[in-house]
Order: sequence, then C-alpha cells, then structure tokens
Amino acid sequence: MYGYDWLAHKEEFIDEIRNTSNNIEFYNKLNEILRRLHDGHLDVVTPSLFNYILKLIEDGTMKNFVDFEAFIKIFKDSKKNYEKWSELLRSVNPKYNESLFVQMRRGQKNIKTEILERDKIAYLRVNSFLIDKDNQSKNYQEEKKEVYDFLETIKDYPYLIIDISGNAGGTSEYWMDAIVAPLIGERGLEYLKLEYLENKDKNTYFYLSRKGNYTQKNFGRCVIFYDEDKFRESPIYDKLSEEMKKDFTIYEFKENLFKQEEKYIEKFFKSNEYVNFKGKIFLIIDRGTFSAATEFAKFCKETGFATLVGRNTLGDGSLTSYMRLPNSGLIVRFEAGTILNQEGSSFFIEGVKPDIELDVINLVPLLLPLLIFFTEFSTIFFCDVYTVHNP
Repeated sequence: MYGYDWLAHKEEFIDEIRNTSNNIEFYNKLNEILRRLHDGHLDVVTPSLFNYILKLIEDGTMKNFVDFEAFIKIFKDSKKNYEKWSELLRSVNPKYNESLFVQMRRGQKNIKTEILERDKIAYLRVNSFLIDKDNQSKNYQEEKKEVYDFLETIKDYPYLIIDISGNAGGTSEYWMDAIVAPLIGERGLEYLKLEYLENKDKNTYFYLSRKGNYTQKNFGRCVIFYDEDKFRESPIYDKLSEEMKKDFTIYEFKENLFKQEEKYIEKFFKSNEYVNFKGKIFLIIDRGTFSAATEFAKFCKETGFATLVGRNTLGDGSLTSYMRLPNSGLIVRFEAGTILNQEGSSFFIEGVKPDIELDVINLVPLLLPLLIFFTEFSTIFFCDVYTVHNP
C-alpha cells in the first residue's frame, strides 16, 4: 500500500534503538518505528491504556473474553514496570498519564443531536465508542440516556442519520447497547440471532495469520489452524495472492467464540428500553472510522440495519494481541491476523465499503436530505455491494 518494505529496514531499526541515549528516547523510538506500518492497533501500550486494561483485569471483566485470557499474566507482570514508566513519562509530558477516557475524548462533547427537517430527518453523531469502564461507566450511562432520550423523541421519523465519521472506536458494547438495541426494539434479539449470528454458517469466517508459534500458542483455544492440505482445499484459496499463500496460515474461529458473542449481544437486549424505530437509517463512515466503529459499520452491512454512506472505513485485523518486552516490561499491542473478504482481499486493507460513495465532510446537513430525496425516486440502493464477514 505504501511502497515501504518495513522488514528490509530491520538492521537500520536496531541501530536507531541502540543510538537512543535514555529511556524516553527509547520509548518514543519504538513507537516511531511501529508507526511506519500504518496500523492503528500496533503500538507500545501507553501507561493510560495499561492502567485501563489492568483495572478491568483486576475487577474480573477481562476474564469474560476468551481471546484475552492468554495475556492477563503479562499485564500483571508489568505492573511495577509501568509504575516506573508512568513516573518517567510524566516528567516530560503530563498527558502520558491522563486517563484513556480523557485522551480519547480530547475535551469534545461526545454526542451531537440535531433535527435536520422537522418530523422527517433526525441526525445523531457519536465521536467515540470508548466506555469509561474504569470509572464504573458513569459517563457512558449519561451518554446512553442522552442518546435514548433523543431517539425516543424522533422514533416516528422516517429517516435517521447516524454519523460515525472520524470515530476511532472504543468498544462494540457502546453501539450495541446504546444505539442498536433501542432502535431495533423488542424484536431485537430475535432479529440479531436470525440475521447476524445464525447466518454465520452461510460463509466460513476465514482469517490469515503470519506463521508463528507465538500466535498459534496464544490463540489455539479460540481458533482452528488449518494444515497445508486444508489450506489448499478451502474455497477461498484460489482467490488469494501468492504472497498470502506462502507467508500466512488460514484459520477460522471455534464455536466457543460464537457462543460468547451470542451471550454478549443477548445481555443488551434483555436489559434495554426500546423506542421501536421503524424508519430508514443511514450510517456515515469515512477513512477515520476505525476499530469498534468499523465493527459497527460491518454489522450494518451484514444485517441491513443501515445504509452506509461515505468512504471506505479504515480496516481492522482480528484478535488484538500483546507481547511483553522482557527488559523494559513494556507491552506491545499488535493484531494477530486479518479477516478475509469474500473475494479474498484483506479486510485490514479494504475496511468496510459504503453502499453509496460520497464525500460528506462538513456537508452532512446539506447532502443527506438531498440523498434521501433522490433515493425515494431511484434505484440507487440496488447497487452491487460486497459484504464483509466477521464474527
């Protein structure tokens, strides 16, 4: 994508690390080298992110996630190291120790609501899907109520625009619980099981992972790794590039992760109030839509929950992974693989494609009413679009 052979610079990177004169330079240089791979989920875990995850580990929250179990120990082992790193980094930049919630929000109001046309078009923008779980989700509960109150007032509108352009993610719990559940209404859980969970068997969810013992060791409990013969027999094999066939292993999720996801979703639909919105929903996306926000776009694509408008989202890999550097105690976050689209391309590269491609930056209030008008008299929605699949 970028014309840059990262691995070819290995010796250069080693020299750059050796030439750092103190720990702060070392920390910053590691991140600088990793950023050259253009992956939003690849970095040295900051003290704020470390403290956020450690709090969830200590209160037992992370035990509910099968794919995180392998990494609980390395976070506990790095607790004293990160106390020292926090103190050191705070000496040069106080923001290193701001809470993850504060850093993600950047002082912005997270929810924006607007009536674009009375009794017809409503607009909801959500800047971030991060939940302040390390603070008993107090802020999130306020935002959830704000969203619900707005949806309740516009429940009879024929059109709702949800804007997640520039939303860098957080957790999928946010959009499932605060947005999807109240909009779908009492039929929500039945709808999701039919459209989202049970239909997973129509297409196998294939993933590619670099061949390596670390990944296979940590994710053996939740993925099935195919041997070479199985790899060649898979229906997607002929669609892969020669590099993919040579350098990667193909695998799919085991059933226990599907069961976990079903329980995860069911929790929200048994504890929610509903507005039973029956109108049409548009979701605005762009290249700044990432992580949990991309998951929301993918969900809308798979289920038909909303029509996607804008530009491709940033892609996402799968199975966020962590490794601990033994001397510094710093933890590096990375993605263990990439989801495969049906045509064999990488979801990491492609992201989620909109149903309607449109530049919507700063033009939402003007363009969307026009778009809605024209779709009532055209066949614009009957375009040929592909669906991204991921459990």
